[in-house]
Amino acid sequence: FSIEAEVDNRDGRLKPEMIANVLISRQRIENVLIIPRIALVRDEDGTGVFVADRSGDLPVAVRRLVRLGATYAERVIVENGLVEGDEVIVLGHNSVTEGAPVEIVTQYQRLDQQGIPAAN
Repeated sequence: FSIEAEVDNRDGRLKPEMIANVLISRQRIENVLIIPRIALVRDEDGTGVFVADRSGDLPVAVRRLVRLGATYAERVIVENGLVEGDEVIVLGHNSVTEGAPVEIVTQYQRLDQQGIPAAN
């Protein structure tokens, strides 16, 4: 949608009819868990994610139902269902089943600007 805004242009760098992509932050949210939307699994039981459970000899996939909050780009806030430190399976999660052994190939600690897992 289009909007109009008044901006300081003392140096004359802005010209008539110029356009811009603008991100308007509605609120600052801190201390939340954010995951990439690609990690979500939706079915008749609801929305969930698979996490790697390392409590046994080998890590296995465990499905957790989650309650989601706000989304931005390809990222989503998880309000309930995960705790800090849970290892969310983001690649290959559509091929695993509850209790299936998983091989952790790469661990990501952060998301890039598009919400994609980024190298540490």
